[in-house]
Amino acid sequence: MTLSRLLVPLTSNIHSSFPESQRAAPYDGLALGYDMLVGNGLYNQLIWGCSKSNYARAVEAFLRQVPGGPIIDLGCGSCIFTAAGYRGFEDRLTLFDLSLGMLARAARRIPKGYFVQGDALDTPFEDNSFAGAMGWGMSHVFGTNSLYFSELHRILAPGATVAISSL
Repeated sequence: MTLSRLLVPLTSNIHSSFPESQRAAPYDGLALGYDMLVGNGLYNQLIWGCSKSNYARAVEAFLRQVPGGPIIDLGCGSCIFTAAGYRGFEDRLTLFDLSLGMLARAARRIPKGYFVQGDALDTPFEDNSFAGAMGWGMSHVFGTNSLYFSELHRILAPGATVAISSL
C-alpha cells in the first residue's frame, strides 16, 4: 500500500487522513450503541437473517483467496462481525472507516490491526495499492453507481480480489 498523502498518527495503530477540524463523524458518538444493538446475535438473526459467525467465516474464506499483498476493508466500522475472521491476517490489513469512534472499538477487537480514518470516496492511497478489498455491509450505503465503487477500483491492483456485501 502506498499513500498519496500523509496520515496523522492518533494512537499507535489509528491514523487519520483528515486535519483535526474534520475528524468528527456522525457515528463517533453512536459506536457503542451500534455495537450493542447491531452486534446482538438475536437482532442480527431477526433483521438480517444471518448469524454473526457467518461474517467471520466469510471474511476468513475471502482472506485466504487473496494470494499476497495488502488488503483493505473499506468501511470496516467497529469490526463487531468481522474481527474473528481477521486473526492471522493483521499484517496485511488496512481497516478503513470515516468514524474514529468505530475505529477505536475495532482497535480493541484487533489490537495488531492498522486503522485509517478517512473518506471512502477519496482515500489517501495511491492507485493500485491493494491486492484485495472488502466492503462488508457497505454497498447499500453508497448505491450501485457511486463514487465508492470508483474509488475502490482506483486503489485496487489489476486482478485484485474483491468481496462486497449489502444489507
